[in-house]
Amino acid sequence: MLIPKKRIAEFKRKNGALQREIEKRCGVKIKLVESEDELEINAVDETQAGNEWIAEQVCRAIALGFDSHRAFKLCGDDYFLEEIDLAQSVRGSPKALHRYKARIIGENGKVKHNIEEFTGAFLAISDEKVAFLGAFEEIKLAKDAVFKILEGKEISTVYTFLEKYAKKTL
Repeated sequence: MLIPKKRIAEFKRKNGALQREIEKRCGVKIKLVESEDELEINAVDETQAGNEWIAEQVCRAIALGFDSHRAFKLCGDDYFLEEIDLAQSVRGSPKALHRYKARIIGENGKVKHNIEEFTGAFLAISDEKVAFLGAFEEIKLAKDAVFKILEGKEISTVYTFLEKYAKKTL
């Protein structure tokens, strides 16, 4: 799997401590192909091939900008990873991409933080993607909030939507 150049350093830090931790927790062997910023992931035990997929999800989450503590939640059965490609949503317009990212993040990260607080899902915003990590329902709600922002809804409208949902679940 390809890792963005900006994030490959995470796997090299502390003499590969993160890579070793992923290998240990997921029962895989990871080879870093530095010339291409690529990871090769193979199960240690061929009967545990699903571990490769889990390790790939953990690595993908880190590549998308999540810290390793959050990414390792994907080792459990209750957490999932999804992403939205913003570049496709704005049809390649760099100004629109920047504007949408700014709206999702908010001033000093306030909007992103509030979406995380209301939904329980974690968000990571990278160059062209918004990634979601959490339980299925948490991700669904967080994605709905982000889509409303992408549709041009006022942030206050998005908060009202999230508050209404929070009241239903209490």
